[in-house]
Amino acid sequence: MPLHCTLNKEYKNCTFLDAEKNPSFEEARAVFLGVSFDATTTYHKGADKGPQALLEASHQIEFEPVLDSAALNERVCMHNAGILEFPSNWKNGMLKEWSENEVRAMAEGMVQEVQKACAPALHAKKFLLMAGGEHSVANGIWKALAHLYNPEGITLLHVDAHLDLRDAYWNQKYCHGSVMARAKEMGFQSVHTGIRDQIGVEEQEQVKKYELRERIFYCATQPKEFYARNARALKKCAWMKKENLVWNGVLNALQMKKLLRAVATPYVWISLDVDGFDSSVMPGTGTPLPYGMSLKGVEDLLHAVIVHARSKKITVLGMDLTELAPLMRDPEKPYSMSNAVSVQSEMNAALLAHKVLQWMFT
Repeated sequence: MPLHCTLNKEYKNCTFLDAEKNPSFEEARAVFLGVSFDATTTYHKGADKGPQALLEASHQIEFEPVLDSAALNERVCMHNAGILEFPSNWKNGMLKEWSENEVRAMAEGMVQEVQKACAPALHAKKFLLMAGGEHSVANGIWKALAHLYNPEGITLLHVDAHLDLRDAYWNQKYCHGSVMARAKEMGFQSVHTGIRDQIGVEEQEQVKKYELRERIFYCATQPKEFYARNARALKKCAWMKKENLVWNGVLNALQMKKLLRAVATPYVWISLDVDGFDSSVMPGTGTPLPYGMSLKGVEDLLHAVIVHARSKKITVLGMDLTELAPLMRDPEKPYSMSNAVSVQSEMNAALLAHKVLQWMFT
């Protein structure tokens, strides 16, 4: 099926963090781009509403605690490039049933459109905050980055409940469940945390192929006694090290030091699927799972990586914030706070994006 993609001008005219005007691309130090796409997810739909939800939630952040009373949007010039909108999942109150070939064509077209849309900001070396949309939208970023840089010189800091290393999921190569497989094929370095879903045989082979065992920080999902009783099996585990087990959603000091040592390339990109958070923090996502990263755990990690990058003269190119699927009363209607069952997820995501911008620029 043909891909009908439009840049929503209504959202282009509003601003991230509710600045009085949308600064021009030329004067901006950072760029916001939304990608409203949700075609390959297989459980809870709604990630296509994520960019709108993030924008609206950002307007409720009115102050800067601790340092001074100046709002961040007065100190960080950020251009809103708009939201790329793709076909909706809903029609007449029912989920559309697209064929395998239709989904494939849509995903391939989406990747091309995202690559084109994010290329100007990356080429101009502006910090890019890209809001999804399902995690597969990051494939367009990988292609844009690979066009400008050597992928081997970029480390992807991957926060997610899943490794996303399947070659394909439901026969789709550009799928939310295989986004990191595409990145590794292209040569990107990576480090992973928040992981806690099942690691199948195919992904175990990928971990071995790319020598990722030391670079995966798996969230503990069992009592400590369980891991103690299974210490021998854990020692032989092909995809996890006992020392890398993350407890209560926060990396300990030794784990943080180890992770930062793995970020040693000239560039880093932050790829954050919000299901990497514990479901109590982020219930509004496609596959909310317990025992994930805490809000403090992710904030501590991102702050440490940004400080580390600055000290080592590593450039943080940007961040994708994906799989935010706001909880809606009527999922067929456009996102609005009045149509939301809860705004917890979008507020937490907006606050995190706000802090990342603060740490990057102030």
